[in-house]
Amino acid sequence: MIYAYAERVENAEPSSAARNVVADLASMRTAYLEIEAAIRENPDAEAAFGLATQLRELIDELVGEAATFRALMADRVFRSEDMSLAELARRLKISKARADQLVRAAKAAVAEKS
Repeated sequence: MIYAYAERVENAEPSSAARNVVADLASMRTAYLEIEAAIRENPDAEAAFGLATQLRELIDELVGEAATFRALMADRVFRSEDMSLAELARRLKISKARADQLVRAAKAAVAEKS
């Protein structure tokens, strides 16, 4: 299931970019299912396993990148307004400890790129 988090504007229509992201996320799911089906159809079991391993490795990389990106977006919310970690936690519907982890992860990611 795909969830889209809209901008914090009351009763606002999602931007065309936000609609495109939701469609692109659905396309990613479709692409995954097509890749999985193609691997299953490979008559060579060892080759299929190798392809499944490549798929898993790519997805693992994407999961890590998505986690970092999510932390950066949490930090973006945090910095967009002068708010405390408690306010950020309430806004994002996460614990204060998790909000702190995300902000720290974002700072580490920025420092790593520098």
